[in-house]
Amino acid sequence: MTNSIQLTAEQVSENIRAMILTGQVLENVSGMIRNDYTVWIESGKNEGAAGLVALWQGMAEEGKMANIRTLFSRCSKQVHKELGIEAGALIVKDGELTYAATREKAGCPLRELANTLAGRYKGELEIREKLAAKLLEAAIELGLEV
Repeated sequence: MTNSIQLTAEQVSENIRAMILTGQVLENVSGMIRNDYTVWIESGKNEGAAGLVALWQGMAEEGKMANIRTLFSRCSKQVHKELGIEAGALIVKDGELTYAATREKAGCPLRELANTLAGRYKGELEIREKLAAKLLEAAIELGLEV
């Protein structure tokens, strides 16, 4: 492991104050988040969490929840891309780092139906019939009356 933890308790407090005073995310904060998140991943989720959790909770206490969620999301997506990881955005839940639930993926029959209804497959009867069949299958799997 080449990275070491960068977000100490003192740095967390300083950066929270700076972000609230300036209303901007400082580039060094993004770098520290990416670094400590990488450490957390590479250490098997044993190191690097304390500073990230403290930063999240400190910003939340200041009423900046949207800001920190956006920042964590952006930074974690960059790390995922670098490391080839497929996971939801990094969040803090119950005082621990975890991943946000990912949205439904393409190929969902309900999404395909929505595309049909929006006119995406307008005039393509065969595709529309296939989509209707998939929707019927999904409804049956969900235990809905059809």
